[in-house]
Amino acid sequence: MNTPPSDATWSPARRDWFRRSVDLLGGGREAARQLGISEASMRKLLSDGPNARGIRDGIIADMRQLLRDHAAACTAQADALISEA
Repeated sequence: MNTPPSDATWSPARRDWFRRSVDLLGGGREAARQLGISEASMRKLLSDGPNARGIRDGIIADMRQLLRDHAAACTAQADALISEA
């Protein structure tokens, strides 16, 4: 079995952060669609198994932007709600 490189792209903390981010965006399929990658690539980014991929800085930067955009959309939707009071 191949041993992953020791660089930061293989950090367990990075993978955990990425997994939580994917969940916030609606799961692997939706996150893959928004990132413009295949679902197979997403599975490799989320995996700890032998087919896992390191999570590069570019993917992290793209995911940060997606989370910011998602947060802004959620805030706009919350602000648009009609008060029942």
